[in-house]
Amino acid sequence: MRDASNKAEILGCGVFRNDKLITTLGSFQTDLARLIGNEFYPKNYSIFYPSVSDFVTVRIIQQEKVNIKSEIKNDNAHIDIKVPIFIEYVDAGKIENDTLKSKEFCYYLKKRLDASTKKLIYDFQTMYDCDFLGLGDSLKKHFSNLSQWKKFNWEEKYSDAKINVSFDVTYADFEETN
Repeated sequence: MRDASNKAEILGCGVFRNDKLITTLGSFQTDLARLIGNEFYPKNYSIFYPSVSDFVTVRIIQQEKVNIKSEIKNDNAHIDIKVPIFIEYVDAGKIENDTLKSKEFCYYLKKRLDASTKKLIYDFQTMYDCDFLGLGDSLKKHFSNLSQWKKFNWEEKYSDAKINVSFDVTYADFEETN
């Protein structure tokens, strides 16, 4: 059941380049972009988990900022992004009370988020050639002036950049810590 004063909800987004719509993102892809961009708000997800042959419902919470490390190697950009998230079980059956099963689920969720983000970034590098996450900003510190940055030509190099996103998923039992 939905509990909100506004009955409308935005579930996706449009991606523009030079004032032209180039694609739209569904709600999950939009949430991935928001997680990486430190713009995520807590939200519940039901995730099919084969180990229990059922869905596990969790609340995903982003309490820590994303860590972005970048460097230029041989005139190519290398960007590593670590995305820490916490999950709180909403409906998880026996997983919630079993530390080992909880760790296994966190690892499963991490792998799914890593793979989904890898595909999203690949699509943007190959089909849309658009830095939709604004990752070029993390590279500017490697240049001493605007002229050098422009000469680097990030818009041309974006499609060849090595971008790695890795999620760190941790179970957080907020009820016991309060």
